[in-house]
Amino acid sequence: MANPARRTNVTSLRRCSALLGAVVLLALSGGTASGQVFLVSPNTTVDLTGETVSDEDVAGIRVGARGFRATIPVALPASVAVTGYHELPDGAIVFSVGSMVNLPGSLFVTPRDVVVIDGEGFSLALDGEDEGIPAGARIDAVSVDPTGSVLLLSFDTMVRLPGGVQAADEDIVAWTGVDFALLFDGSEHGVAAALDIDGVHLTADGGLLVSFQTGGAVGGVVFADEDILGFDEAKSQWSMILDVSTVKPTLAATDVEAIAVPEGSRIAMQAAALAALFLLRRVGRPRS
Repeated sequence: MANPARRTNVTSLRRCSALLGAVVLLALSGGTASGQVFLVSPNTTVDLTGETVSDEDVAGIRVGARGFRATIPVALPASVAVTGYHELPDGAIVFSVGSMVNLPGSLFVTPRDVVVIDGEGFSLALDGEDEGIPAGARIDAVSVDPTGSVLLLSFDTMVRLPGGVQAADEDIVAWTGVDFALLFDGSEHGVAAALDIDGVHLTADGGLLVSFQTGGAVGGVVFADEDILGFDEAKSQWSMILDVSTVKPTLAATDVEAIAVPEGSRIAMQAAALAALFLLRRVGRPRS
């Protein structure tokens, strides 16, 4: 698989906007249904009804059913946490880690890199040092746009990126393979400066699914650090997408550090059109 952040650019995304607009008309609405699957990585070891999952693993939460483990196909050391995770339609996996690690193929990875695993092995979708991510900054949330061409990132601290982009830990940045752009400014949408986004996935009902490093409240929605929230940009409205502890009580004592919705699930199918249009509007904005 080619580097997912380098296969197209924003111009390519704009060319498909007419088709995406038609697909939007087919998007459905509704709450979280029984059988809906969410993928998360906890920050501690937990038991999902007989399946033990640690911070180097990815847990599958199936609403109304037993949980499961969807381990990254490499034995990560117990000291290395998965901080971001995304599954592409072709089976490739994109992820980030919380500490330095050597992966197969002599690939050295740091917390400011994004890794892709595909049929050709391991490679960097984003080399943080080469692309100007400051030393000491850690990527703590990763997703990929529906076309597989733009990476979404959040950081654990304030960062200044090439092109004059400044992002706080409650913001989300897009990486097009050419440059960075501020995709989501948390402060503009009621996110307190004390909060840190540590999980992100694109959604159809407003643009984003997010999880935070700590509990708090935003837009009148009270949440814990393991919960998954949705933001509807059109309505500027927050909502609780998944109260994780009510589905898997053993996760109540942990912080969810990475979130994803597998391709083909109901939310993922709804997501593609509106999420891509959200990117078209945001990534193309001029930088100040």
